[in-house]
Amino acid sequence: MRFEDYFIRDEAKIRAHARKLARNAADADDLVQESALKAIRNWHRFNGDSFSGWFAVLMRRMWFSNRRSYRRDNALRAAQEVRDTQNAGPTTIQIAEVMSVVKSFSEPRREIFALVEIAGHTHVEVAEKLGLPLGTVQTNVWRAKQKLLEQLAA
Repeated sequence: MRFEDYFIRDEAKIRAHARKLARNAADADDLVQESALKAIRNWHRFNGDSFSGWFAVLMRRMWFSNRRSYRRDNALRAAQEVRDTQNAGPTTIQIAEVMSVVKSFSEPRREIFALVEIAGHTHVEVAEKLGLPLGTVQTNVWRAKQKLLEQLAA
């Protein structure tokens, strides 16, 4: 049998598997098309046992490879945006907004946040300096960041 014959015979199973992986119809169709091209290029490796199984493995590997590439590309894009933002420097309005939110923190949280995020000390250094448990310092910094993000997003 030819590739087309196998594909037509098992197309419903293949598309169902693609929808399960991609979770939306457009991405599933793209995945089936990309996988079909790869399958055609590797047709000589098909041993004739289970076309739908062979194709599903090929498709699953392609899906995870594409997801890794997508995540890596997004991480690189986000890092570039951070660098661009850092190079541009914050505006006076942005600084004023941040300072306004930071001033609303309780005194201990404001001090911990300032030592870690502004002065550049590590969590361990701040914990030792203030005589606090490390977890308390980490929690305060995390909560301060969350509140800062919430307030600036509003």
